[in-house]
Amino acid sequence: MGMIILPLFLFWFVMAIYAGRLGYRIIKTQSFTRFGLPLIVLTILCIALYVFLGLQLFNQGEPIWAFAILFFFLAGEPVWCVFLPAYFIQLLAGKRIQDNRIKALLFLIITTFSWGALVATFVSEGFIEHHQIPITY
Repeated sequence: MGMIILPLFLFWFVMAIYAGRLGYRIIKTQSFTRFGLPLIVLTILCIALYVFLGLQLFNQGEPIWAFAILFFFLAGEPVWCVFLPAYFIQLLAGKRIQDNRIKALLFLIITTFSWGALVATFVSEGFIEHHQIPITY
């Protein structure tokens, strides 16, 4: 499984770096206290909410596959339905988008999913142990 999980993890690591650069470019053109700081706080809250709600999906007390949580965050349905369209819009039309609110929304989505995947990768094992969720292989 490491041959699948490691490339996915590296992809999300690269996307987190990309999101950081994207956020810097957005924030440097605006007032930090009026635009940048609220965007950073909102982004951190969205990451925490994404990880918390994603982990709660697996807190049913039923046995889960050992890599179910990792695959949910690294390659699950939210990734295909929300992250990829936002990433490709940013990648292909990012220079033409003039509205800072749209840029901030794309940044928020890209950052939430990339950092959420990284955080969930590290906290999933502790979540399983804390809630004593049975694991199947």
